[in-house]
Amino acid sequence: MTRSRVHALVAVVTVALLCCTSWGRPFGTAHLLQQTVPDRLRLSLTGGRRVEILRPSVRGDTLFGDTLGPVGATSHRDRIAVGIPFTAIDSVSQREINAPMTALAVAAATGGVIFLMIKGAEALQKSIDESRKQSCHMGCIDC
Repeated sequence: MTRSRVHALVAVVTVALLCCTSWGRPFGTAHLLQQTVPDRLRLSLTGGRRVEILRPSVRGDTLFGDTLGPVGATSHRDRIAVGIPFTAIDSVSQREINAPMTALAVAAATGGVIFLMIKGAEALQKSIDESRKQSCHMGCIDC
């Protein structure tokens, strides 16, 4: 498989994975007390700022967890432990599976893989045909 085909396949798979989830409908903090807290939440704070909390937990009237540090921070050591009182939180969202987009992404990824397989088979057949023509002209095989 050529490098450009590999890049195309990687692009299709990446888009497929990004389409599978989205932030769900916002809900209030009271809902956090009634359910199992997911592993990631997005908070809209009273000042208008949005914060993503990793490994959240509720203790009393405060939501605790980790948030990433400065922009571009990706490693575990760049995470900052925070505690945010419910009074500072306007709304909470969690990641949800987006079924229609997931189905579309799976269909696109499948179509992309099939397309690449067909193009690869065509290229292989063309190469075999050209190899036979060269062998025939050189007298190596009977035409």
